Amino acid sequence: MTFLLAKAHGKPYRLLPAVLTARFQHATLAYNPERGPLSPDQLAGKKVGMRSYSVTTATWVRGILADDHGVDLGKVNWVTLEDPHVAEFRDPPNATRMPPGTDLTAMLLAGEIDAADPRRAAEGRAAPDPDRRPGGRGGGLAGQSTARSRSTTW
Repeated sequence: MTFLLAKAHGKPYRLLPAVLTARFQHATLAYNPERGPLSPDQLAGKKVGMRSYSVTTATWVRGILADDHGVDLGKVNWVTLEDPHVAEFRDPPNATRMPPGTDLTAMLLAGEIDAADPRRAAEGRAAPDPDRRPGGRGGGLAGQSTARSRSTTW
């Protein structure tokens, strides 16, 4: 994603296609089941936390939400922690950057946001959660609960 943004803004980057990791992004978002049920098609008007709006994972998640679940991405309020990797890129008007030190998992558990990518919870660092199994069950839509984070993936 960074390469595509850089190319769009005239940066002199070259692309070397090498897959370093591979995983499905379908179970990336989690929600707190203690705050009631939530499905992807209910995200309009909700706050969704991601590390950065322009990173690859966030781009995949938005595509999955739009294409697989019919979510109108313009009606989701995106909460982010980091600047984009390409300085010229501007987040859309429905994205809000949080101040340094913000922790998406804490916000999720406190009900300040409705869904988040808790793997990159505090200023882009991975959140400790040994109970979370990567990928979830059945692409993440099965509602997998985790005891430590009290979150459920779709």
